[in-house]
Amino acid sequence: MIPEGLCLQVLSVAGRHGEPALATSVFEALSNLGVTYREHHFLPLIEAYVQAGDIRQAFIVLSIMRESSLTPPQISTLGFLVSAISSSIDNLDKAFFALQDLVLKEGKRIDITAFNALLQGCIFLEDASRAISTYREAKPLKVTPNLETFNILLHAAQIVGHTELAMYILSDLKAAQITPNEDTYGRIIITYLAVPGPEYDQAFLYLEEMKKAGYIPSSGIYATFVKKCVYHNDDRAWTVLEEMERCGYRIKELTDYIRNAEQNDARDPRMRRSQLKMQAYVRRREAGETEEMFRGLRQMVNRKEYPSSVEEDGIVGQIYKETM
Repeated sequence: MIPEGLCLQVLSVAGRHGEPALATSVFEALSNLGVTYREHHFLPLIEAYVQAGDIRQAFIVLSIMRESSLTPPQISTLGFLVSAISSSIDNLDKAFFALQDLVLKEGKRIDITAFNALLQGCIFLEDASRAISTYREAKPLKVTPNLETFNILLHAAQIVGHTELAMYILSDLKAAQITPNEDTYGRIIITYLAVPGPEYDQAFLYLEEMKKAGYIPSSGIYATFVKKCVYHNDDRAWTVLEEMERCGYRIKELTDYIRNAEQNDARDPRMRRSQLKMQAYVRRREAGETEEMFRGLRQMVNRKEYPSSVEEDGIVGQIYKETM
């Protein structure tokens, strides 16, 4: 009887070299051993079909893996599949039609991971519109979107910086009664922060919601907040930095970033122009008020109406304050 260790080595070779027949024969040996199938048994078999160019059969094996493996398929371990189907638009279309044929022509059920691989392929090609179009085919393909599905779609919204699309996806997620996770909140926050302009208060609201849900934002999310705030001359940059420090993140580089920005005025030029206009307006107003006070003093001197000591102290104090 062939030991399991040797079977795994053969599976690995079969997977890398695109030999699905060899990989399948190993499963017969594993069955004779009474092995409980796990992820590391199925992945080489799926890879073998992918390397052989048989994406249809790779999708079928994903469904078998869902039923027979102790560990279900996950998109995070199927990079080779996503890479293959996203190598070109044509290959992505072929993969979609393969799934469509399996359901509509052959009456087979497809695994949600196969559907998610298609969505992930759209993201790899930075084709957000294709990802949304594919998502709308979920019902005809008889698949139920899961959390992974919605997080991939939120990535699509992030790519195009479309907050309305992100809210549409989030509403579908909530309608499906799926609880957001750390990745969900992170995608939404970054989408809001990526939109040009100073309107990003919604990102702070989702940051608070993320923390209330028990998730600690990543240092990358905090850093994005800090840089956005600095660019828009928003004092909340320091508040975010203090929060980062409480979470145990390193903040020296960002502290230096804020200070350098303050010294070099590396902010949104529109914010600088607005601030300079306001400063000029305040200086003109103060100059006018000071000139009015001096004019009043000259008139009093010309009329020989000298102010009382109390009035004089008040006038001098006001002039002193205006010139500080």
